[in-house]
Amino acid sequence: MTLQTHSLSWLLRFLIVLAGLVSTGVAGGLTVHYAGYGSSPRPTPSSTPIEAGFVNAVRRVEPAVVTIINQQQARVDDMEVSTSLVHGSGIIFDARGYILTNNHVVTLAERIHVIFANRRKVQAMVIGGDSLSDVAVIQVDGPVPAVASFANSSALELGQMVIAIGNPYQDYGGSVTLGVVSGLNRRVGGIQGLIQTDAAINPGSSGGPLVTIRGEVVGINNFVLRSTGEGRTLEGMGFAIPSNQALEAAHKLLSIQEVHHGK
Repeated sequence: MTLQTHSLSWLLRFLIVLAGLVSTGVAGGLTVHYAGYGSSPRPTPSSTPIEAGFVNAVRRVEPAVVTIINQQQARVDDMEVSTSLVHGSGIIFDARGYILTNNHVVTLAERIHVIFANRRKVQAMVIGGDSLSDVAVIQVDGPVPAVASFANSSALELGQMVIAIGNPYQDYGGSVTLGVVSGLNRRVGGIQGLIQTDAAINPGSSGGPLVTIRGEVVGINNFVLRSTGEGRTLEGMGFAIPSNQALEAAHKLLSIQEVHHGK
């Protein structure tokens, strides 16, 4: 064997050994990496500043959101024939136990119960309701967990982000949906000046608050249009009563009630 052939043979064996060491090291490294990935818990995702704003807004107003249960009894010739439960939402707006909601949530009520965000259930009474504005006020006795802050709804702008909070079903209290102000001063049926939003408002969420990113109530969720008169399906057509309009109606109802009590 010549010196050149011997050198080439030695170099070939060296490269084979080196390749084996490298492949073993890479495989080992991958094994350690994936094993570590699979065994370690995944970190909790942190909120962005925008997300944190929404989270704080919900935290601020949610304790003042309530579930309203309207027990209705249908009668025929003074004979009770059936009992039904209507679920809705409301927002505490006064420390004296006054709760703002939709009139259609409490209409024909035989008995009203309120469930607070902390799951405490109490009986309530209807102070008054206005079918034209679809605003009603009910009251509970005793302390309330929180009172919501209200903002000037006339300052709302198109495209502003809003949060709808309500109780779409009896076991889903405090549900939160997000959207934008899609329109202002809308008229649907006999109610005018409505806020239009694409935030989902489901049955049972009526009477709950529409909230800004600051956690201030700017509307009372009212209803959703799901189809046109021709039967065409609509999406994202929710409506809320502006807070200014709702509070004005509520204060009128309270003043009437106070006059009646004065007599």
